Amino acid sequence: MTAGAERTISIIAYERPALFQQLLRSLVCNDLRGWRVEIQLEPSGHVTTLRDIASSVLGARDHAIHVNETRLGIARNSFTLLQRLFAKNSELNIYLEEDMVVAPDICALALWYLQNHSPHWFCLSLMSGFCGSAGFLSDINHPDLVFEARAFNSLGFVQRRQEWEQLAAPHWMAPADDLITIDRRRISGWDWSIAAMLARAPLLRALHPVAARARHTGREGGVHCSAEFHDLAFARLPLSDARGPLAYRLVDPTDLPSPARGHAIAVDELVRAQLAMAAERKVLEQAQLARGQSESIPSQDFA
Repeated sequence: MTAGAERTISIIAYERPALFQQLLRSLVCNDLRGWRVEIQLEPSGHVTTLRDIASSVLGARDHAIHVNETRLGIARNSFTLLQRLFAKNSELNIYLEEDMVVAPDICALALWYLQNHSPHWFCLSLMSGFCGSAGFLSDINHPDLVFEARAFNSLGFVQRRQEWEQLAAPHWMAPADDLITIDRRRISGWDWSIAAMLARAPLLRALHPVAARARHTGREGGVHCSAEFHDLAFARLPLSDARGPLAYRLVDPTDLPSPARGHAIAVDELVRAQLAMAAERKVLEQAQLARGQSESIPSQDFA
């Protein structure tokens, strides 16, 4: 750890105290020594309740709570929190939101990620799946295995300051133009912008765990996740209960045990298929634009 640097766990929350309490109760099953929990709340009638929950569950563990002056929304709330933490010398952060629960070894896995980091690693996702897809992986018989993927999942991730400043921050709030698509209603937002950036970067990879280290709990009351999507994606997704640190191992996707091997291959195929579809769509849009421009040019009579 760099002298003077911090390790942080960022949490954004708004108006679901019960889910927030579940998250913190799962988080304190980790060894939080050396970590600072930073919570950023949107203004609402639940601020006092959320403060009380944090104080009760976290106790004397190092933590701080910041309340926004005005509501920022999910993208800007998370962006301003991460910007503030990395500017204050956090070298490693675990990103969480109020509507999830986490495994008891996310801090140990994050430290392994930091200590073994390779230059082409963008982040470590806490569960394996493609942004917007309901096809997640969690084989709790292999909590020690991780693999590289071109897919980004926003439901909890670990990231160093360098990748935040150089890669994530410039794309977080940028317009999601020329975006990869999937058969879901919403294909916009910071998570899709980051997913598109990672998929289009030929050398960058995210690490994915074979056993999920986070699970979404916000079946109702969320901004983007419908109850139908939640049930499809998370109703039967087991959360790893392994306590770390473990002897974590990076494994080539083709050497993973089944069904993780098939999942990793399918995720890579999905990313490549979506990129091909996006490229084809762009060609069609350019052709339509050119045809429209040519039809709008009035004919000239040179007689």
